[in-house]
Amino acid sequence: MPNNNKKTRFFCEYCNHEVDNDAMFCPYCGRFFSSVKCPKCGYTGSHVEFINGCSKCGYAMEDVQKKRQKAPKNKKNSKKLGKTQKHDDSLPFWVYIIALILLLILLFITKTYL
Repeated sequence: MPNNNKKTRFFCEYCNHEVDNDAMFCPYCGRFFSSVKCPKCGYTGSHVEFINGCSKCGYAMEDVQKKRQKAPKNKKNSKKLGKTQKHDDSLPFWVYIIALILLLILLFITKTYL
């Protein structure tokens, strides 16, 4: 049963910033939101189902920010990411170096056989 006297707040699960209730991606870290998950009962659904809180258990996230400040953060998420910085999910630098070396070897081999 939804709890209508509390304003539901939405947070990015990757960077913990508060986002608009109709956001399709996080404006801070750039991650795409495919669904919303209730932190109390675990119900997953579209953001529309959570406008007035969880449609299954009525949970509305009122004091989440206070709880998040007390909870230990993941080292990956504890980095301060500004609005212009993006979360880096790219491959390690050495992968690009190896790919470039293999490409150069391949080009050299094809030139010698032509």
